[in-house]
Amino acid sequence: MDKVSLEGYNIPKGTVVLFNYHSTNVDETCWEEPLKFKPDRFLDENGQFKRRSEFSPFGLGKRRCLGELLARASLFIFFSSIIHNFDIETPEDQGLPILDGIDGFTVSPRPYLIKLTPRCKRE
Repeated sequence: MDKVSLEGYNIPKGTVVLFNYHSTNVDETCWEEPLKFKPDRFLDENGQFKRRSEFSPFGLGKRRCLGELLARASLFIFFSSIIHNFDIETPEDQGLPILDGIDGFTVSPRPYLIKLTPRCKRE
């Protein structure tokens, strides 16, 4: 690809361009209260999941992550198994997790504790 000009910036041929996914996920022009936990922002008026183009954790277009389907399936199985088998709470002596992350190449969550209580005993 030849050099490109984007909004007044010249990008030389051969430049590696990385997309800042975090900035789009906290952009107030795309999300109401982006730092607040609001899972209902991904549901339509009937409670069904709705895709939002602003949310693209696996990339877009021909450079989209090849492992997206495997990742989504694995995450679904993992979390549904946890939710099915355990009651999840914060320990009594702990507050809610701090939502601002630790900045680096990616933004990592801060460590926090949870209490998992089995829903039923297995024999």
